Amino acid sequence: MLQFICGQSDRYSQSELAQMAIEGGCVWIQLRMPQDADAGYLRDTGADLVAMCRDASAFLIFEDMPEQAREMGVHGVHITRGGLARAVETRELLGPEAVVGVELATLADIDAAQRADIDYVSLPASMEVERCAELIAAARAAGLTIPVVATGDIYPEDVEVLLTAGFSGIAVGKAISESNDPVSATEEFLTLLGRAD
Repeated sequence: MLQFICGQSDRYSQSELAQMAIEGGCVWIQLRMPQDADAGYLRDTGADLVAMCRDASAFLIFEDMPEQAREMGVHGVHITRGGLARAVETRELLGPEAVVGVELATLADIDAAQRADIDYVSLPASMEVERCAELIAAARAAGLTIPVVATGDIYPEDVEVLLTAGFSGIAVGKAISESNDPVSATEEFLTLLGRAD
């Protein structure tokens, strides 16, 4: 599974980046807005991505913006700030059909996330791969069935290591958005993930 974290870029608009990732075959876009983004920019960019993802049958989630996701009819939300409590509030706000993911760092929180009807978890980018592998293995042994997604500054050479560590998928930002050719960069990640299936 490949998520494209569609953040800010010096070269492309967020709408252009999302379009190129979709052209490269990515079907899961995560919109990350700057914390100081004004309401008009969020509305316009969000509307562009909603229409683009609908036309491409791609999946769209907003990062840390549950209220805006509900207003715009987005598929779901990924929570990076506020932990499990915020993810549970998001589930209550968006209802059972939305996809809700959350960044967590402890076995207890990961176990609680599954019981709280959270759809997937990610681990902090600062956590070492060896520690991630231990945590994922312990969570699986304890009955975890939901996906665990790697996020952060992930590059093609990291994919095999992350999948070997037990991650179900990856969420990639800079390696695609700062590439000279975001379409080809997306295709490369999907090829690497496909080889691991």
